[in-house]
Amino acid sequence: MCIRDRVWAAGQDRLFAYDGLAWAEGPALSNLVDLTVDADGVLWAAAGTALYRLQDGDWTLVTDLGIPGPHRGSRG
Repeated sequence: MCIRDRVWAAGQDRLFAYDGLAWAEGPALSNLVDLTVDADGVLWAAAGTALYRLQDGDWTLVTDLGIPGPHRGSRG
C-alpha cells in the first residue's frame, strides 16, 4: 500500500482511505485529531493521548502519553 496514492480522512473514531475507486475503513482510533505524512512516506495519526504510525502496511502504537482527561486538581 502506498500511503501517498490515497486520500486519507479522519472521523472522530476511525480512519478512512480512498484509493481512487473505493473507500476503505481503517483502524478504530479513539479521539483521532490529526494526520500527517512525513518525508519518508510514513502516515502519523494523533489520537487522544496516543501517537500511531502506518509504515509498510502495519499500524504501530508509538507512544501513549497516558495524559488523563480533564484536570481534576488535588486538594491538600
